Amino acid sequence: MRHDLKSNSTPETKKSSTAQKTERHLQIGAMPDPYYGNNEITTSKYSLWNFLPFNLFFQVTKTANIYFIIIMVLQTIKPISLTSGVPTMLVTLSFVIILSMIKDFIENYKLWSRDKKENNFLVELRNGSHWSKVTKAELKVGSIVRVS
Repeated sequence: MRHDLKSNSTPETKKSSTAQKTERHLQIGAMPDPYYGNNEITTSKYSLWNFLPFNLFFQVTKTANIYFIIIMVLQTIKPISLTSGVPTMLVTLSFVIILSMIKDFIENYKLWSRDKKENNFLVELRNGSHWSKVTKAELKVGSIVRVS
């Protein structure tokens, strides 16, 4: 009996592997698997606590800002500086970075506001034999909701 060199399985093993099917049991109303997270939506990039360090790092890693930081550092070296060691680019660079940070903060606040509005939207949840109103963030995997 000759076998294909690329495949280690015979036609008999291929048939038996395709015949095996995995079963999935769905239990309605049971506690969800801890693998699933909550139903809360988060599209904002920053939180209130990490905005300053993360956004500052993001601003400093922009290509244009890296160029101006290098120029500013070179300005502080007196023998090669035309400004006698005074970093004149510091004011301009600081202004641009602060302006970009304010813009990012406003955009992130708008995202956070939309997330909060969506998460606090009330839906009807089947709880035993009656319906109760809960927020979308409180829903779990397997929850039965009424769509209207």
